[in-house]
Amino acid sequence: MFQLLKRIVKQSLAYALGTILNRAVSVVMLPFYTRHLSKPDVGILEILLITTTILLYILQLGMGSALFRSALYKKNVDRKEITSTAYLFVGGFALVSIVTLIFLARPLAALLFDDPDQARLLRIIFAGDFFLLLNVVPMAILRIDQRSNRFAQIAGASFFISIGLNILYLVVLDRGVEGVVTANALSAALFSIIFFVSVRTEIGLAFSWKELRDMLGFGLPLVPGVAGDMVLMMSDRYFLRFYWGLDEVAVYGVALRIGIVISLVVSAFQMAWPAIFFPMVREKEAPVRISRLFSYFLIMLTTFGLGLSIFARDLFTVLVTERFIEGAAVIPLIALAFLFYGIYYFSAIGIQVEKKTGYYALMMGVAAVVAIGFNFILVPGWGIMGAAVAKMMAFACLGLGIAAISQRYYAIPYEWGRIVRIGLSACVLYALARLIPSGLAPAPLLARLMVFSLFPVALWVSGFYNKSERSFIRNRLRNVVRS
Repeated sequence: MFQLLKRIVKQSLAYALGTILNRAVSVVMLPFYTRHLSKPDVGILEILLITTTILLYILQLGMGSALFRSALYKKNVDRKEITSTAYLFVGGFALVSIVTLIFLARPLAALLFDDPDQARLLRIIFAGDFFLLLNVVPMAILRIDQRSNRFAQIAGASFFISIGLNILYLVVLDRGVEGVVTANALSAALFSIIFFVSVRTEIGLAFSWKELRDMLGFGLPLVPGVAGDMVLMMSDRYFLRFYWGLDEVAVYGVALRIGIVISLVVSAFQMAWPAIFFPMVREKEAPVRISRLFSYFLIMLTTFGLGLSIFARDLFTVLVTERFIEGAAVIPLIALAFLFYGIYYFSAIGIQVEKKTGYYALMMGVAAVVAIGFNFILVPGWGIMGAAVAKMMAFACLGLGIAAISQRYYAIPYEWGRIVRIGLSACVLYALARLIPSGLAPAPLLARLMVFSLFPVALWVSGFYNKSERSFIRNRLRNVVRS
């Protein structure tokens, strides 16, 4: 078990580095955004970023996931023919789609911002999206081959170049929001070339309609689910834009950028997980091993969520200006929402193995309705707090619903007693941390740090660890003391 866990952690850490660096540009740039852009401009940037994210996920047509299944799960296939077919199709479809969107930029700008002149920003965003779509297949190939180090190297280079371009266009050239989206588009173009070069030997001109039909048969049912996923992730910003304006969107967007740490952890794990569980599910002891891994996975997510919740105001004080400080109040709800999102990714094993991907669309649709309903009810009166509650409720519906459905096709004996102990330990420590005065003064900051560090101790006291785990921890502590 510990060897398997070590393997997953090794792969996930590499993907975590790549994923975090790839998506952390907007987090690192928060101090610059909140100091060099007005609140409405930060709101505009937030709407632009979520709009482009929605388009990217939908226009992939599920080909990244489909390529995974075809390359790893099917037998006696021509690997290069599959990867070439996927790359050529994604590139052609992306070109047609992006050109169409560029022509529609003015009416879309009028819809999103009540200002058709903002179309120039959308056109720049769409151009960058084309290159990001070209990365879908090369990134999947690197994950299939478990070339996590190469993935992390490319992502690291992308991170630093993107930061440099953002600072150049925003701070040095003072180009405002247009400078930010231009920097992102240039970075996407450069790294689409680098990703392609990294996998060029596995992509040719071979094209198979049979393989394309098979991949689309797997991937297309994922698209409604992805659309629902985007509603869950991002509809709250549109509700805030309509009821409260761009200033409230800006505050909530900053909170999400800080709370996105847990989402990054989930994404990193999700990138490493399919390459491991698909070959493993056929083993007799796999359900028990997966159950144990879920408990560890939940500890990891809870640790990040507890840390973000305890230190929320401290992070806001350090990273952004006082204009956005009220966003700290929604961090615990955002952390809990992303925890349920992690459950959704982990627990869908039965659905993926049995190719029951239509359930993604079903549950995403249900959860999307929950999100829209709660946003409609809560956002007009509660603002960002209502949006955060809506997100948490919708993600809970999604994660628990997918877990229940997946159990029908691949039953996992979850360790419910241990799961309850994780939740209770975290709740007690968070309640204790709330009693400590806020502020960056040394005494309260140290007190919060001490409370946070008690999490593994609380798990020990609650009886979470089994005999082998306690023995492993004792041996590790003895080695640390001796060294």
